[in-house]
Amino acid sequence: MFNALFWMFKQENFKKHFVYLLSIYLIFLSISGLLIVINEHFITDYLIQYIILLFVIVFCICPFLCFQGYFWNLTENIIYRQTDISSSNIYNGRVKEIYKIELPEIHTGKFIWRGISSIVASILLCYPLIILVMVSVLYSSEAVSFYDASIMTLLYVILFGLVGLLIPALLWNYAKQDSIFAVWNFSKAVHIMGTYFGKYLWNTILFIVLMFINYCLLSFLTSVLGINSLDVANFPVFKYLIFLILEYAISIYWIYVNAYLLGTIAPPNEG
Repeated sequence: MFNALFWMFKQENFKKHFVYLLSIYLIFLSISGLLIVINEHFITDYLIQYIILLFVIVFCICPFLCFQGYFWNLTENIIYRQTDISSSNIYNGRVKEIYKIELPEIHTGKFIWRGISSIVASILLCYPLIILVMVSVLYSSEAVSFYDASIMTLLYVILFGLVGLLIPALLWNYAKQDSIFAVWNFSKAVHIMGTYFGKYLWNTILFIVLMFINYCLLSFLTSVLGINSLDVANFPVFKYLIFLILEYAISIYWIYVNAYLLGTIAPPNEG
């Protein structure tokens, strides 16, 4: 658990990468804000206004695509990590395995492209799940006529629980293969989950717990700044910008945590 929270600070170029990701967000946010001001105060032609609005939307989406692409490239590097053995000078039977992880090469275009790819992969991942839900709904009434309703409910909970447990392995496979169709390799996912079940389950539980902690942290932040999500229009602009920057900085940190949890569900020599 503690490795997931602190490993990034040991990386030589972590500060450079953190500043890069934060600056990408600030640059695109600044450009979007400038275009909005120009659009509202200096442009009167409706066609040009719509074109500028389209650019604003694109510039608002780009940082998040870059964010996603960086995450998947980082996860891929963690999956292909090198290992080293550390032990004390006097042999005491304790050997510690140390991971050598390289941060991704900074390439904004590559990150944005992989961010787009990850969205397509996520859609493809949802497709079998949607079919499963539809089939369950269509045949649930017929199944209940043969079996007790409580038994069918329990079976559906177990079925969807097992499918849900496969999702981290499917995402691991996508990160490793960098192929949108890797999310359909269920046999590989079953192999990963079954072979490394202890580590797999532990990392999955940690992910859920840490996401809850992140939610509490953001809730505390909004409370401290006095921000009400239902009254965005009346926020002081400066205070809201501070909140957005802090929220994004926290999100960057969780990139490294989540990438580590996902990338280490299996050992580096897993084929």
